[in-house]
Amino acid sequence: MNEKLHQCVGLVELLRDHLKDKHHTRLELMIIILIMIEVCIARVIYSCIQICKFAVVLFSFGASIMGVSGSPPRHKIKKYDNYNDNKKG
Repeated sequence: MNEKLHQCVGLVELLRDHLKDKHHTRLELMIIILIMIEVCIARVIYSCIQICKFAVVLFSFGASIMGVSGSPPRHKIKKYDNYNDNKKG
């Protein structure tokens, strides 16, 4: 009887250890999946930033070919200069 009891205790300890390991394995798997999700999101964000940078460069190149610049038209600058000249005189 005593021997059977020891075998049952040993079996219970073995099952408890197995369940602990199974729980730890599940937690490790969840952490790995979360890290993979984080890497994928970071990659998508990085790709979006690179696409935006490319679009800005492409737009700037297209604007320079068409002769469009970021400065105001020359006739508006002269208009303001004339205003200041008239005010002085």
